[in-house]
Amino acid sequence: MGKNETRQNILSAARTAFVQYGYEKTAMEDIANLANRAKTSIYYYFDNKDEIFKTVVEQECESIRAKLEPYTVLEGQMISVKLRDYLKKRVELITSSELFKQISIAEYSDINLKLGSLIHKGRESMDIWEKEFFIKICNLGKASGILNSEINPEQFASIFEMLLKSIEVQFVISENRSELKSTYEAMIDFIIPKVFNY
Repeated sequence: MGKNETRQNILSAARTAFVQYGYEKTAMEDIANLANRAKTSIYYYFDNKDEIFKTVVEQECESIRAKLEPYTVLEGQMISVKLRDYLKKRVELITSSELFKQISIAEYSDINLKLGSLIHKGRESMDIWEKEFFIKICNLGKASGILNSEINPEQFASIFEMLLKSIEVQFVISENRSELKSTYEAMIDFIIPKVFNY
């Protein structure tokens, strides 16, 4: 097994452990056992559990981002339709990720500031990418005259980011996700046409 393959094996084992036990209760021994490695060998690849967790979060976000990428290609379709489809697919992907469910809850309800910081760092690349997408949507909407020219693209993107992160938590804590999903999709179908004046 090559170095990269071994490293990925450790990360896969860590992801399983974090989903099963949560960040706080996962020990390096758990990761080593699931990876079929000696605990000391894990330190050859990672400095500590924090680094492993941040990397697992980065990989999870990158996987979600890759699946969302086709929904950010804006040529050949109304931008409002693309945004609607993006928002629906995003919720579907995030709510189907067991790790992301834990991330969402921990990021907003956990008093462990270190854990929140690790999650923030792990999500940072996806958050920046997503914000750029919303800014692009806003600028295209303004340029085509379907959005008010006074709308600030940065604020437009920040509001979407804030709303979506709040919605993530609602999906995680909801006892009836299918009902919440249908309500969310109905709201998207109602709000997006109003925002984009069509």
